[in-house]
Amino acid sequence: MVNKDSIYVYTGDRDSIMWGSRESYQLDAYFNGELAKGVKERYPEMESSDDKEEYKIVEQMPRFPGCEGNEGTDEEKKLCAEKKMLEYIYKNIKYPTLARYHEIQGMAVVQFVVEKDGSISGQKILRDVKGGCGDVALDIVNSMPQWIPGYQRDKPVRVQFNLPVRFLLE
Repeated sequence: MVNKDSIYVYTGDRDSIMWGSRESYQLDAYFNGELAKGVKERYPEMESSDDKEEYKIVEQMPRFPGCEGNEGTDEEKKLCAEKKMLEYIYKNIKYPTLARYHEIQGMAVVQFVVEKDGSISGQKILRDVKGGCGDVALDIVNSMPQWIPGYQRDKPVRVQFNLPVRFLLE
């Protein structure tokens, strides 16, 4: 992730590449002191910071699917999406046998990114209580359907999401 308040410069034997500018946040590249044309075509791995940036909070947060047809306020849509996600988790989760046998309880946290198209990427266990609980929570995230993406300034953006899953024996 590139900090938009900074300018990153790579200086090789002949070339200097400047990433972004405070005014435009666009990618400018200079080769031998002259502004180069077609930089992305020559260096496709170079993208502007907006293409890879992960947000944690955006104007419209990503939502679990299932409430698209519901009219109402943003808060009502958010509550509906949370309810659908909980229903999905409860329907698909299985308490790990090893954790049940050893009476392991607690909260596992899985982190993932909801991409611009609503797909999920970068899944990882942030917190595990052992006994297979973290793996079960990760499996739930991996099996989720495509989300409704988050938006910032009316454009879809990548949003990081942390999902806590509490395991309790009753």
